[in-house]
Amino acid sequence: MSKPPLPLTAFSEAQRAQAQERFEIIRPPLEEDVTQAQVARTHQIPASTIQLWIKCYREKGLAGLANAAHSDKGKSRRLPTDAVGFIEGLALQTPPRSMASIHRQVVEIAEKQGWKPPGYDRVRQIIKRIDPALEDKLLVSSSAKTF
Repeated sequence: MSKPPLPLTAFSEAQRAQAQERFEIIRPPLEEDVTQAQVARTHQIPASTIQLWIKCYREKGLAGLANAAHSDKGKSRRLPTDAVGFIEGLALQTPPRSMASIHRQVVEIAEKQGWKPPGYDRVRQIIKRIDPALEDKLLVSSSAKTF
């Protein structure tokens, strides 16, 4: 059983505007004698997108055309939060460690913890996403300790 659609009032103003814009695009195939392919060509939108919007509209009304923000946006869907924090912690250690050594250690820990080991590119992505201000703050605090 599917969840009932959210009311439009549950969406932000931008999401409601997006839903209205999408409805204006798909209105001709719904109400007039215009094909989905014609609409797709006119608006330079893939035909599959037009089909998806029409399906969503028929199932959920205007609320189906509003992109709801994902609750897990910006979070890893494959790695546990602990693993991401562990990678970030290793990357912020002084002296700095290579990404390869961080990756090797994370793979070792992941296997012990029963996590799916992340690939090198995923570890690199997490490290590159660390806020530079945090790295600078860490450098300042570690250099202050040496005096």
